[in-house]
Amino acid sequence: MSVLFPPRLAPGYVIGVTAPSSGVPEHLHPRLELAIKNLKKRGYQVREGRCLRSQHKNKSATKFSRVEELMSYLTDPDIKAVMPPWGGDLAMELLDLIDFDLLSRSKPKWFVGFSDLSTLHFPLMTISGWATLHGPNLMDLGAQKLDATTQAVWEILESNRGTVIKQYSSTAFQADENQWGTASDGGFNLTQKTQWKRLDGVTSSLTLAGN
Repeated sequence: MSVLFPPRLAPGYVIGVTAPSSGVPEHLHPRLELAIKNLKKRGYQVREGRCLRSQHKNKSATKFSRVEELMSYLTDPDIKAVMPPWGGDLAMELLDLIDFDLLSRSKPKWFVGFSDLSTLHFPLMTISGWATLHGPNLMDLGAQKLDATTQAVWEILESNRGTVIKQYSSTAFQADENQWGTASDGGFNLTQKTQWKRLDGVTSSLTLAGN
């Protein structure tokens, strides 16, 4: 199977925002607004879906509503990327309903996010042949200032095909959950130093290489 790479994003393009898993409850709408505002600051147009600003039983809407909206966004030629707010637990409800064969015959577009969204990344790549971006969720992009690891998503999305992009491990990680309900523009609380550890307890240095 050949991998279908979506075109790079550029100002003026439309980004679709829908929640195929968990929606955004009302008390976190300020954070969602900041994330959408930051997309617009970069020059993008934003199309919000109906399956977004609600949360009931850990999902934004029924599985049928979610899959209908997701498929419409993934096949709409005017939408160049789909950025869900975040993951959740119930993306698996959509797997039997998504027409991955139809998507394999459609022009690819960027699907961005992590966590439960990995449930959709995998078949989009292995069945439909789309290259996707396992990276920050839209809600992570609502911070007033992005850390280097999160900011790197734009280098990937906005670079021409063939551009060499180096990825680096983050230097720190957060141990506590985000407090977006009280600090809606906060970034990751990177207080813990990132470390690589061998499971066998050996502490000598190790070099990894690959292509």
